[in-house]
Amino acid sequence: CIEVNTHKFCYLMHILFWAAFYVPFPGGYANSLHGLAKRIVKRGHKVTVITARLNGWADEERIDGVHVIRFQCWNPKALNESFPMPRWGAVRRAVSRIETPVDLVSTQTRFFTTSLHGWRYATRHKLPLVHVERGGQHTVAGPLVTLAGKILDHTQGTLLAKCSTVNVGVSGAASEFMAHLGAKQTETIFNGVD
Repeated sequence: CIEVNTHKFCYLMHILFWAAFYVPFPGGYANSLHGLAKRIVKRGHKVTVITARLNGWADEERIDGVHVIRFQCWNPKALNESFPMPRWGAVRRAVSRIETPVDLVSTQTRFFTTSLHGWRYATRHKLPLVHVERGGQHTVAGPLVTLAGKILDHTQGTLLAKCSTVNVGVSGAASEFMAHLGAKQTETIFNGVD
């Protein structure tokens, strides 16, 4: 048990998720991650999620026992509002709000800036990193987006694939794609069904 600001926290392990999107953002990525996070909390662990602040949502809140910290970001319309990028200093401010020491870091999807920040956090604090890949191929869109996606995949994606303690794919295709990016081994764990 640890006391922080006159509150007593008892937990087995503190897991820090870095995710571009989290509830109440609609969609499978955010909902499946929240389903996992709240079940980890029910098992006696502490979970913190660092994610983008979109649509006027709170900077910080608890959802089903999960501590959610949101950073200020840009979410350009030119990228279909699907690639939030932290504003200057926003990640540092978000990290300063983590309440207790972290035991494990998990990043979600190779091309989001949150995954790079999560890798940096894990490296800086010498923590194990679990990267969860949700995509099974390079992004396919217009020529410029496709090229940018391949560059991101073979730089940041390769870094995550090779430097993570464990790589997890949510499908066989995602696991194969991690191997394509240089992961020595990837566990396949399908998204859960409630």
